[in-house]
Amino acid sequence: MSDKGRDHSHERMSPPPGETEAVTEMVKRFYEEIQFPGTRPMEQDSLIFLRKFSRIIASFHGVDQAIRVLDAGCGTGNTSRALAAQYPEVSFTGIDLSQSSIETARRGASAKNLENVTYFQWNMLQPLEHEQPFDIVLCFGALHHTADLQAALHTLRLALSTQGSMFIWVYGAHGRYHHALNMKLLAMLLDAEPTTDPVLLAHDFIHSVGDNMAAKDLLGKRSHDPLLRTFFENPTWIADQFLNPNERCVTMMDLQHLLRLEQLQIIEWIGIPGNVKAHIRSDELHRRFALLPEEQQRVAMDLLFKPERYFLLLRKREGA
Repeated sequence: MSDKGRDHSHERMSPPPGETEAVTEMVKRFYEEIQFPGTRPMEQDSLIFLRKFSRIIASFHGVDQAIRVLDAGCGTGNTSRALAAQYPEVSFTGIDLSQSSIETARRGASAKNLENVTYFQWNMLQPLEHEQPFDIVLCFGALHHTADLQAALHTLRLALSTQGSMFIWVYGAHGRYHHALNMKLLAMLLDAEPTTDPVLLAHDFIHSVGDNMAAKDLLGKRSHDPLLRTFFENPTWIADQFLNPNERCVTMMDLQHLLRLEQLQIIEWIGIPGNVKAHIRSDELHRRFALLPEEQQRVAMDLLFKPERYFLLLRKREGA
């Protein structure tokens, strides 16, 4: 990618010295209390992921050793538990910063008699202790809450096998810009007077400010989805979305910079149209878009579509 338009103010996107441990402890305390995601219905992204995951599993046909999958930032273990039930021949490991979430995940696995999934507490900013690399690494909705995105990505890369596949799901700065403003406004109202139930005030904020403003700013066109609307009554979801103590959204430019540093490459940007012709109807504009290098095309698509999250399939760069 050309250096034009790139911010060189940091070569490593890390917090100032001394902040990492404090932020990590703050996030840990938060998730010890709310145990996310808890019970929630499956979303569209989950259905898309299941199809792609099943294809990757099928590609291992004929391999003698067990396929190993890491669910990093697993929370209460919903994803790995569902996959472990569907793929009993696959070995799953879930890690999370929150011990209470890990305990919930273990109880859930035990209740379903799942013997192919294990859970333990781990800080993703520290290299993972493992006997063998993982064939598939999953990290959904956790990277943007870590104190150091690159350190977390580094841990995941070290855990991934040479030919392995990594799925990440991380918040986008452009798509969540207005939601970030709403979070700041809510924080001001919470700070105005101590309250014993911030979730209750957040619920009031969601349903009482503007004309469905919170839902529209967070979900955009998806705000009318009846399934997603049910989340606005879920205390765990409300806390995670509106009261999280550390949420760092990134742009595609930021993300590609991080991936480049960690020798990871994007194989697929899931959920984004592969052909932008329908969205750039001017032949001249489309011609100029086509002239951009691949990484700049992704930055342009980020500016065009302003996604609320980036759902990516990654692999190690050759020789990494």
